[in-house]
Amino acid sequence: MIRTCCLILIFTVAAFAQGFSSRYEMLTDYANKVAQHIIEKIHEKDLSEAQIYTYLSSIVAYDNRIWSATLSFSPSFFKQDGLEDWWGADQWKSNQSKSKKALYAPYVWRSMDNILAASDIGDVSSSFGYDYTDEKWDWWSRTLHSQKPTWTGPYNSSLTGHSMVSYSVPIEKFAVLSFNVWYNT
Repeated sequence: MIRTCCLILIFTVAAFAQGFSSRYEMLTDYANKVAQHIIEKIHEKDLSEAQIYTYLSSIVAYDNRIWSATLSFSPSFFKQDGLEDWWGADQWKSNQSKSKKALYAPYVWRSMDNILAASDIGDVSSSFGYDYTDEKWDWWSRTLHSQKPTWTGPYNSSLTGHSMVSYSVPIEKFAVLSFNVWYNT
């Protein structure tokens, strides 16, 4: 009896995981392609702030299930040789003056009116800003440490009041590309 219950539970979990995977596969494929473009642009030192917001907007606009997206840079990214004068360095320095860390994370979200808006979650003085490098934010820390794409478990968004999951892709050791998806079981 217990063995039968365990087998039923295992098959139920496996079926749920398969359904979840296929339901979001095209979203993750698209995010992985965008991540590859960003990596190439970073290596070529040919990535502008406008391009970042365009990439993020394209992710959010790609599917109505996606609520927001961010490209969150490592605090050490702009300390690399030759990047002091690159785009974003001024915003990074400005954010550093507002907190103990130099954070920079362009962010695009879909309003309840379905209009896209933009901000920088690395600016801790803004209403959306916070220290995303804190270990409690596993969409950032787990993804950057593992250097593999990751999903978070479902969580209740304090901004929308809805259940969401996050998919995050490492941009090598430089940043994490992440998007938040409406989640219903």
